[in-house]
Amino acid sequence: MDELDEFDALDDVLDEGSKSVYRGKIPASLTALCILTFVGSVFILIKDAFTYQYMEGDADFPLVYLGDVLSCLGTITGGILMLNKKLFGFYIYLFSNIIYFASTLWYWLEIIGLQLNESTVLLIFIYVAAPAGFIIMYSSHKKYFH
Repeated sequence: MDELDEFDALDDVLDEGSKSVYRGKIPASLTALCILTFVGSVFILIKDAFTYQYMEGDADFPLVYLGDVLSCLGTITGGILMLNKKLFGFYIYLFSNIIYFASTLWYWLEIIGLQLNESTVLLIFIYVAAPAGFIIMYSSHKKYFH
């Protein structure tokens, strides 16, 4: 029997062996995640540009800013690829966020001189919680990628 005969028009997923191939449009939730990724990445790039110019000379961490710029460019690239249903975009996004986590933690630990207190830990958590949440939400949409 032909696989198209078994395909239900109301079901957007066609099973081929162990992986499923999505045959429909990208869900609105995935599109919204990608748009929020673009907006957040551009916001971080603008924030870093102003912060770097403002703090130049006082608290100069060029590698931290380089890590932020690379991670933002990576998340934008990953978002574009995920909008085109490419699984490789998810992995670029994941790797870019690992760079972002590392640069954020490095920045906070450098600026506070390794003296952690409750408010600093809360700020670090806020900076890494949103990207971690996005990774979880994107991973729930992996079935739409190929």
